[in-house]
Amino acid sequence: MSDDLQPLLDDLRSRRLKSQRHGDPISQPEIAEEVGVAASTISRYESGHRALGNLPGSKLYVFLKGYRYSDAEIRDIVERYGLSYPPELLGQPDGASTPPGMVYVMHEGSISRAEPPRPTRVLVDWLAGLAPADVRVRQVRDDDLATERAQGRARSGSRLVVQPGREPAAGNLVIVEQGGVQALVVWPLDIARHAAPYDPIAYDTPPVLLRPGQAHPVAVVITNTQREI
Repeated sequence: MSDDLQPLLDDLRSRRLKSQRHGDPISQPEIAEEVGVAASTISRYESGHRALGNLPGSKLYVFLKGYRYSDAEIRDIVERYGLSYPPELLGQPDGASTPPGMVYVMHEGSISRAEPPRPTRVLVDWLAGLAPADVRVRQVRDDDLATERAQGRARSGSRLVVQPGREPAAGNLVIVEQGGVQALVVWPLDIARHAAPYDPIAYDTPPVLLRPGQAHPVAVVITNTQREI
């Protein structure tokens, strides 16, 4: 996140004061009600006494909408200052930079090394009819953990579109978590199976023994592709 939010904070205050002069005031109490915080908290966000970087994407979106920013302006603010990306903007066109047939979804890093979500473009077809806000992207890397069957289904370099919280069916590729470690398996995990790095020579990460009842589903793979965007 950018350390210098002052230009944004100055614009927030300017918008509020101008709205008062024009007879259609921006209301901090109303914004607070929408965000779900006290009016004094909104004032502290505006003044910089509370960090906007701590606001989740959805609440940041409501906050900025309260100050009457357009979606395009919010996207620019988020990207410029490194703030949390609002899921409300996913799937929306971004002018000429988004080719036809593509949408934004959130990229969460690799299978075993999740990262802070960031927006990335994917083909609409990869979503299999799901809403952009309902899916995530994971990139399979050589140091990721996966069972032997899963490694045969999703090679290193694959981009996986996954749906968190979905109930897995037999034969699905599934990201599971056990003891804080995430790995890729083929469902169901009916017996204990080892998950090892894709490249065990380059990466000496020890295999993890995934056990039924202990490895819990995190997300189901919807689309598996190696095509680059």
